[in-house]
Amino acid sequence: MKNILFLLLFLTLSKQVLAARLTGFVNTSNGSELYVQYTKAEPGKPTFVFINGLVYEIERWSKVSQALTKLGYGVLHYEFEGQNRSYLQSMNNNNGHPNWLYKGIKLDDSAQQLKEILDYFNISNANIVGLSYGSTIAATFAKNHPEYIKNIVLMSPLIISLDRYDPQGKNFRLWLSTLDLWGPIGSYWSNYYYDMVYKWYYSKQSSTRNYDFGRWEKDYYKSVFQQVKSVNNFDLRKINFKDNLDGKKLHLITASKENKVYLPDQLSMWNIWPKEIKGSLVHIQGASHAIPDSAPAFSIAILDSIAKEENIMFKGSSFKAEIKNGKLVLDYFELNKYYFPNKLNFK
Repeated sequence: MKNILFLLLFLTLSKQVLAARLTGFVNTSNGSELYVQYTKAEPGKPTFVFINGLVYEIERWSKVSQALTKLGYGVLHYEFEGQNRSYLQSMNNNNGHPNWLYKGIKLDDSAQQLKEILDYFNISNANIVGLSYGSTIAATFAKNHPEYIKNIVLMSPLIISLDRYDPQGKNFRLWLSTLDLWGPIGSYWSNYYYDMVYKWYYSKQSSTRNYDFGRWEKDYYKSVFQQVKSVNNFDLRKINFKDNLDGKKLHLITASKENKVYLPDQLSMWNIWPKEIKGSLVHIQGASHAIPDSAPAFSIAILDSIAKEENIMFKGSSFKAEIKNGKLVLDYFELNKYYFPNKLNFK
């Protein structure tokens, strides 16, 4: 039996509407407790499930999620294995030695944890929204558990592990692949050197941002390392959405100020995916990678249109998006005119 302990917070969403937001931790079958925030949908309205970026925070979705709850939609946020409050809870519960911190995290397990959260709240037909790193969990969830999905929305998605874009990272990964050719012994040393190099790297790079992890502060980089390692062989091109989504739609949201190395590859996915699964591609003018931060009004309008099943969002078309006179304006965007979708930056 999974258990949950919640604080019940009442938020006034309008003069007429009072909604309850549940916050707390959900126990999952692998023994972890993941932090969640959930506002139930009004009758007849769907639920949005938001999956954070790697170093993103639930609070940064606030403008988007508050607007959607005012419109009556359900909103579920959670922090995946090793992230923020889920990390702190896991470290406290296991005296600093949770299994995943040393044995690793698998994307299939992350997708299973999300399924268990949705089961707890009896959520189905959900709009799954993955931001950046969160798109890897969203895509894996769509592959493994498509029956829970109404739409899948990928914002600034991670296509492959970012170290594959970096010349040093490429060369290092190529060297590791040569070790793998030597069978189990070679794979052992490939994994050993991967862990050694990237643990050192993230010990110098990771940041706890707005969270105080107390005595577990010094170990947080290990969590970031395990999250990154979980996607080291991820490739969005290889997810078979067509056979799994079964008539449901995939939506892609990109930002004009995205990193110029990543953006062409994100847009290229639109021509890789088969037309049967494509809902809409919306390229937001003036937005940067963290779309909920940089373009909350766009995010709200686009997600609302998807949830309302407005016809324009389900024709497999690509658009440039602007806000004019307080309204979302979509202009048809000829992808081939601006990018070369068959010439990818990665191999």
